[in-house]
Order: sequence, then C-alpha cells, then structure tokens
Amino acid sequence: MSAEEAVGLIREAGGVAVLAHPGLYRNDGLIGKLKDAGIDGLECWHTRHSPEASENYARKAAELDLVATGGSDCHGMAKGQPLIGRVKLPYPQVEALRSRRSRHRSESP
Repeated sequence: MSAEEAVGLIREAGGVAVLAHPGLYRNDGLIGKLKDAGIDGLECWHTRHSPEASENYARKAAELDLVATGGSDCHGMAKGQPLIGRVKLPYPQVEALRSRRSRHRSESP
C-alpha cells in the first residue's frame, strides 16, 4: 500500500495520519516525502527521542505545517515498567489534532 493510500484510509476512517517516532528510522528524508503524501502530524515527543531530537522534530513539524504529537508508543513493558503515560503531550497539541480532523471532515464531499 502506498503512503497516499494509507493516508486516504486513515482520513476515510475519521482519523489524522501521523508519522510515528521519526527518530527511530534514522531517515529524516521520509518526513518530507510523507508530508507530500498527506500526513497531518509528526510524533515529536517519544520515550526514545532525546530532548534535543524532540525539539528538532517540533521545529520540523512547525516548518512543514504538521501537528507535533507525542506518545509512549506502548507495546508492553520496558525494563519491567510500562511506558504508557510517560510522555506528556501539551494540551494545545491535542486541540491541534482535533482541529486537523475537523478540517478534513469539512473538506470531505
């Protein structure tokens, strides 16, 4: 499935498309390509992003008009501790995600 198809399906389901934990891919070139494919956001705050990486991705999101998001990306325990809830997302970012979703709904035929 192409990125464009995936973004379309996400939007059709009422969601917003976000590139998760870009720092783990070690390929920041993906960000621009996926922006061109229609993603809405970029996960800037993640348990495995350094503070410097988070700031870098937040700047990149702002430059590209992407919503800066964050999360724990919890798949279970890490070193005996759950990761869920460890990353705190500033509430304005939650509102920005809702706004982006609302924009898509108003643009739909």
